Amino acid sequence: MLAELDAKLPPILVHRQTGRVIDGMHRLRAAELRGDATIEVTFYDGGPESAFVHAVEANTKHGLPLNRAERESAAERIIRFFPHWSDRSISKIAGLSAKKISTIRCRVSPDSGRTTAVRIGKDGRARPLDPSAGRLRAAELISARPDASLSEVARSSGIAVGTVRDVRDRLRRGEDPIPKAYSKNAPEEEKPAASVERRIAAAAEALQAKLESAGALQALERDPSLRLSVTGRRILRLIGATHSMSAHLNGLVDFLPSHCTNVVADLARNCAETWELLAGELEKRGDDQLEANG
Repeated sequence: MLAELDAKLPPILVHRQTGRVIDGMHRLRAAELRGDATIEVTFYDGGPESAFVHAVEANTKHGLPLNRAERESAAERIIRFFPHWSDRSISKIAGLSAKKISTIRCRVSPDSGRTTAVRIGKDGRARPLDPSAGRLRAAELISARPDASLSEVARSSGIAVGTVRDVRDRLRRGEDPIPKAYSKNAPEEEKPAASVERRIAAAAEALQAKLESAGALQALERDPSLRLSVTGRRILRLIGATHSMSAHLNGLVDFLPSHCTNVVADLARNCAETWELLAGELEKRGDDQLEANG
């Protein structure tokens, strides 16, 4: 019994705003039984919800631990206070299994998995509940900017770098960036709609087209008939500048000041018309050569 000890009792933890004892009720009771006039106090300055979490965590680790019913009741309150916390992080605080926390969460808020897009894990990192959404965003980013780094796409889409690498490899193989297991295990109403599937297919086709375009440009740059002549190098520079521009459109649009947008838009259309005329003339020349050789 603490009351029978002659040693100085450790300080108790008290919530400064409410004056409630967060940790140390048994020490406080022991001090009263010994006739102590005072006891050392450490104040906690967090909110009442955080104070409750701290109290639960303290009681599950030392002193007289909470019984199972009390721990489940505490877990329920924590879920209501912090619905974005993961099952594993709450289980560590309440002294219950993550599976039990999931069961309690479903009872407390059956639609909590749909209303909260992410959960905060024990390591403090936010992770999406639906990984397919992040994969889809990554697929669209990769198709729009094939030269973007994996870490850049990961930051923009909210998924891990390894997941981005898997999405990129799937697109290059012409596969769905979302593994079948994700859609198979999802409820019927959460499976990708036809419009989403079309977006995935379009992203894969766009990436493939840009990869082929990049390969064609690299082949031209190695062609000595272009590389070793002044006019050829000029053509390669023009094509290269236009090709690299397509991968940085968003950045260019955001950079341009508002008073320049209309002028640049008109110039861009004029350039596009010039490239279209050049493409038409080159195709016509190719057709004439085929007819002459045929």
